[in-house]
Amino acid sequence: MTAIECSAVWGGMTIFPKQVIPDAIDAFVAFTDGVRADPASNLVCIFTHMPDFMDVVVVTLYANVDGIEKPPAYDWTYLNYADKSQRVLESYGVENVGKIREAARKYDPAEIFQRLCPGGFKISDVKI
Repeated sequence: MTAIECSAVWGGMTIFPKQVIPDAIDAFVAFTDGVRADPASNLVCIFTHMPDFMDVVVVTLYANVDGIEKPPAYDWTYLNYADKSQRVLESYGVENVGKIREAARKYDPAEIFQRLCPGGFKISDVKI
């Protein structure tokens, strides 16, 4: 894993105008940009200590990180780390989506979990 430049992390997006961001945050970001040993833990620290981030900023960050650091061996998206804007089940491929649909028909023929459970990725929403 390689360190991610601050510009890739921030992407020019901030919640507040630059003038009102505390100097401590600027210093922290500058520090994490210089650390090369374990950049993933630095990103966790940034978000742990900055809970007022808007969801769109977090989504944008993860999209940037995913684009920069995504290993070429993985052509699917891990469900637990995905954002609702991503097409997770589609990334599993036609054959695997078929297996998931078979299991859904067998164990949930009335589609209770597809229609009545809020949130999550639903196999009934997949269009492939």
